[in-house]
Amino acid sequence: MCTGDNYGRAPTKSPAPRDDARRCEGDSTDETKKVLEKYRSQVELVQEDPLPDGWVGKNWACHLGYGKAKGQLLLFTDGDSTHSPDSLSRTVECLMSTGADMLSLAPRPILKTFWEKVMQPPIFLLIMLFVGGKWVNDDARLNALGNGQYMLFRRAAYEKIGGHKAVRNKITEDYNLARLLKRAGLRLRVLSAPDALGVRMYASFGEIWRGWRKNFYAVAGTHSTSRSILRILLMLTLFVLPFGILTWGIMSFPIAPMNIYLITGAFMATLLWLGILVLDRSIKVGP
Repeated sequence: MCTGDNYGRAPTKSPAPRDDARRCEGDSTDETKKVLEKYRSQVELVQEDPLPDGWVGKNWACHLGYGKAKGQLLLFTDGDSTHSPDSLSRTVECLMSTGADMLSLAPRPILKTFWEKVMQPPIFLLIMLFVGGKWVNDDARLNALGNGQYMLFRRAAYEKIGGHKAVRNKITEDYNLARLLKRAGLRLRVLSAPDALGVRMYASFGEIWRGWRKNFYAVAGTHSTSRSILRILLMLTLFVLPFGILTWGIMSFPIAPMNIYLITGAFMATLLWLGILVLDRSIKVGP
């Protein structure tokens, strides 16, 4: 098991790692190493070599963890994730029963502040729209999605696609690993697991803005600027335009009570709100 960086936040409480777990600790500032010292007899703490040119820090840590691991299953998870005691056994059982080569979990988002609750669910909805939702689990399609907070690989599949070395310079390594897996004809499964895994990604408006700006830009690939602009336009179209049309319709109400802007805006806004409310309910966020 290789844990990612905690991004400067205090470590979360989680069950003691199993005897065969292996963790790699990067140059973090949140006392990760101090926490792991408590489990010295149960885990192997890997001291990283200096970060090579062309590598992203998390990918380097995961690559080193892979090099130390001896098992046929490899679990990569973030250090700021909270796991249920049976999450690993359930995930392994699911991997085996589905015949998947990689299984990634969508966690229960831990949302505490106003901005987290308002901004995070629509972004999750937008990602599902971008990648095609459940199509990522269709072996006949190339739609791909991975969540670096929890990725369980069969070792043979991980090595076939080149592992983290193949995506060493990618910030969105999870998405790119999933794409490589699908293109190699291997089986990917992404499942919602709110009762097995919880993650608080960002704690403030600033963190949300910086974090998702980085992800949306990085996932755009070689044409980063143009694709990032396209994604921003799509976000505005999906989340802002309906309310802009509705506002214009309300302003036109005295002149034309049943104007097209009012009807169209109300329909679009209602549809959007229903989608977000359904998503909110599934991740236990109040209206």
